[in-house]
Order: sequence, then C-alpha cells, then structure tokens
Amino acid sequence: MKPRRLRDGRWLFRYNENGTKAGRYLQVLLPAETTKTEAGDAYRKALAGASGRRGHAPRALVRELWARYSAIELPKRAPGWRSRVEGFFERLLLPRFGELRADALTASHLVRYRHERELDHVRGDSRKPFVKGATIDKEISGLLALLNFAAGEGLIERNPIPPRAMRKERRPPAPQNFFRPEEWQNFVHAFDDEKAWAAYARKVQMFGPVLQRPGKTAVGGRFLPRPFGAGRKPGSAASDEHRERLRASVPLFRWLLVSGSRVGEGIALRWRDVDLARGLVTIYQEKTKRAKTLPLSTEARRVLAGAGRGLPDALVFPRPSGGTWDGTKLWKTFKLALALSGGRRALRVHDLRHTAGSWLAQEGFSEAVIAEVLGHKRSGVTAGYVHLRPEHLRAAVEKLGILSLGDARATRAGVENAE
Repeated sequence: MKPRRLRDGRWLFRYNENGTKAGRYLQVLLPAETTKTEAGDAYRKALAGASGRRGHAPRALVRELWARYSAIELPKRAPGWRSRVEGFFERLLLPRFGELRADALTASHLVRYRHERELDHVRGDSRKPFVKGATIDKEISGLLALLNFAAGEGLIERNPIPPRAMRKERRPPAPQNFFRPEEWQNFVHAFDDEKAWAAYARKVQMFGPVLQRPGKTAVGGRFLPRPFGAGRKPGSAASDEHRERLRASVPLFRWLLVSGSRVGEGIALRWRDVDLARGLVTIYQEKTKRAKTLPLSTEARRVLAGAGRGLPDALVFPRPSGGTWDGTKLWKTFKLALALSGGRRALRVHDLRHTAGSWLAQEGFSEAVIAEVLGHKRSGVTAGYVHLRPEHLRAAVEKLGILSLGDARATRAGVENAE
C-alpha cells in the first residue's frame, strides 16, 4: 500500500518483507512533520530493500557486488592482475557506477563511459596521454566479469548487458618486439660499462635539490631543500652498492630468456623445483594453472650455478637483501639497463619471452616444440595427439643458451652433435 496520510497527520504505508505474499506484512508509520516527498522516498527505499517479485534476486548495487567479488574471486587471481583490477575499479568504475542498481545497467551506460574516458585527458589535465582503446576495453571487461559473477551467484537475475553488446575497437595487432642477438649482449653487460654508468651517475646527481620531509629540520618555520642533489655521488661507496644491487637482477633476466618463462614465474622459482641430478626444472605457470617441465641447457645450468644452491624452499633468484623481487622495481632496473646499453625503449621485460620464441622460430624449430618450451596451451585436434617429452626439448633449450651467448654461427646440427 502506498503512503497515505492519517487524520492525525502521520503517514502510513505497508509492504511485504520479501516482496511476496508469503512474506511478513510490515507497516510503517512516519511522523506528522514528514512531507509527501519524504514519505514517497521512504516507501521506495523500503521496496528496494525487499526482494522484488517472486523468484527474483534482491536489487543489489554495483558497489555491493564489487565487495563480494573482491572477497571471493580476486584472491584466486595473480597479484599483478588483482592489483590492476582493484585499481581501475576503485579509481574509475565505482565512482561512476557504484551507486547504480546492477540489473539496471545497459550497454548505453558503457558507451557513455567509453566516451568519457576518451575525453579524460581533455577535461582534466591536457598533458595526460590519450587513453588507449585497449585500456578502456579491459576496464569494461572487468565490469562485465563482475556482472557475470553476480548472475552466477544469484545476486542478480541475469547479466543485464547481453553478450557482444559492446564491440571492441578494431585495432592493428601490436608488434611483437624481441631482442636482437647483439642487442641482448649489450643489455646483459649494461651495468659493466664504466663509461655509461659514470654518465648516468652524473646525470642523476644533477636532478636538483630534494625537499625535506615534514618533521625534519626547519629554519624559521620553513622546510629547506637539502644542499645536495637527488642522486648518489659518482664513485662513492653508495653508488657502487647501488650498482651491485642492479647487477644482481641480470641472472634473473638471463633465466627468463633461456627458459622462456614469464616474469612472475622466474621471480617465484624455488630450488625444490630444480632437479640438477636429472637436469630438469619444473615451472608452475600461474596464468595457465599448470606446470611445464624443461630440461636444463648448458647455459641454464651456468645461470643456476651463479645463483648458488639454496634450501628447497629458498628462492632461486632473490634480491640482494634476500627477499622477493618487486615487479615495479624490476621493471625500472630493466629500463635502466636498456638505457645504459642503448637498447630500444619499446622493449619490455615480457619481451624476453617473445625473444625465446622468436629465436627458436628463426632457427627452424616447429611450432609444437616452441609451444612446449613456452608452456602455451595449444588448441585444435593436434593437441590431443602430440605431446613432447622433456628429452625432445633438449636441443631447443640448448640452442637458447648458445644464442644468449651471442654465438650466431651455431647451427641446430651443431647442437645435436654436441649432445
């Protein structure tokens, strides 16, 4: 029953607790000073809290669905993926859609969102780069995944946005970058170049003064900049220690190439997964939720020997302090090595994996062998019949090790003869 005013001035309305006749019949009395508008708002709010029609799920808000999704689904995902999704939900999606009913969303909401995101750099800071279509596609896919999750759990009746309602922008395929052999040799010796390091240290030292942090020494109530620059002095002990910490990342970069591993797989590798006696390494792939087993090439053994044998639960490639590498700091170290070696700025850490596949393809190895080395999931009928054992991959990983040393003259036949 909709709100009606009683003789004493109070407002009265009634509704079923769960939106069905089987539910309890509730009655609400509002004070006499309540206006008609306020009484209507209270009535609609009470109905929104009910279940709605028989057999329908509660009309949940996007913000409420996100709270459950982040508690149940996100912990199952890789840390990097989880961090990205949490970032664009908290920063972008929830401010726009958080207070909307999930079952009331339409494709037009997402179309408007795309247009707003494309204009963010104009309406805000024009110095910000134009948002790429691929980035917006990922954000929209995250919202659609949330709606699918809610429909599966019965939090909403169904995903209100039908499949293929949002068309992704057509874009040319991104070029797959990989290291050239001479480029790779310069990269792994980047921190050994005395001239390049001295130039970098002088450049960093000239970055300018650094402001004191609040709570530090102040003169006349005003915090003053430090009297020296931002960087370490060239040739100082601190500069040398910093250089050694950076140099400690090179064995990990070498391993990513010779094993064709993803960055997270190399960071998480532990000694219990390395069988030196049998010459095998087992690498768990978080992305595909399965493990791949590779034979250890001569170069892979050399990289592992340089890392030093540890306890079974110890990391194979820890930071100098003994902890786990941070992805962001590792990326910065990679970019610095590129700058010191004169490498292309477009290269990424993940391109070490592309390099492994590209070099093997250039040497004539089959797609099946490359897929096994990289740990790809192959689709099609052939995948059910073809399975390569670790010994079949030995020539491939041996070739990766030789190519990483810069011996471009080595041939596949030479590798086989060396066995």
